[in-house]
Amino acid sequence: MGISSRLPFVFIPPVSAKLALQSGAVDAWATWGPYISDAKIADGAREIVNGGKLMSGLSYVVATEAALRNRRDDLTAYLRRFRAAHRWMLTHQDAYAEVWGRDVGLPLPVARDVVRGLVGTVVPLTPDIIAKQQQVSDFMAETRMVPRRLDTAGIVDSSFTFQP
Repeated sequence: MGISSRLPFVFIPPVSAKLALQSGAVDAWATWGPYISDAKIADGAREIVNGGKLMSGLSYVVATEAALRNRRDDLTAYLRRFRAAHRWMLTHQDAYAEVWGRDVGLPLPVARDVVRGLVGTVVPLTPDIIAKQQQVSDFMAETRMVPRRLDTAGIVDSSFTFQP
């Protein structure tokens, strides 16, 4: 079956999607991080397209409105610690993979594969990052993965700088 832009995307929970791929009920599965690594290592699946050119590949730290209003100093301290921990992880990947894999229930080879892909940095939100996320939001609205277009700039707080 070919891919058509007229076909809607269908969300299937990851565990069900993995079973569908294993059983041959689907020919391909678009997913992320640990699920890709697990499918490659445990099932011999092959990565055929990397969504890095389709999606931003960015991850975000989120907070409630109340925390943004009342706990900014705590959030800033958390962001500094988070960035320091991420820097440590980049230079201690095997140690991090062992602990993280155990904590989230992933086999060590899968955790190592995921951690090798965590090469990003922790940075404040910039206009460029917000624009990249807007492109993802627009794509998701155009393909009906979400019911309507979101204004990314209206739902982010770019005032955190958390410089060391």
